[in-house]
Amino acid sequence: MTMAAMGWERYHVSVIDSLVETKKEQVGSLGWDGPLAAISHTRANLADYFKETVAVVTNPAIDREREAAQFSVRVLVGSRPSFGETLREDGFERRAANPVFDRRSRDPRRP
Repeated sequence: MTMAAMGWERYHVSVIDSLVETKKEQVGSLGWDGPLAAISHTRANLADYFKETVAVVTNPAIDREREAAQFSVRVLVGSRPSFGETLREDGFERRAANPVFDRRSRDPRRP
């Protein structure tokens, strides 16, 4: 099996070569500034056609009010229903506003 069949490209090999020669990692950015796979003139892996947009979250929050509207730490506690199944009224699933539980926390089994 060739490296191309496993998704490796010349760029990946050049990064490894640079790492071996300099004994240092290359400096780079978090984003991809190349063309989208759909309009690129070079061959692309199937996974390159799918892009995910993520936000960088600061800790502690810089803008707590606006970030609260976008992000939630709410968790569901209990067994997950099967696909297409609706949760029974007496189902085990409960919601908790925060994933950290301690003695002072509210009982997550209560609705």
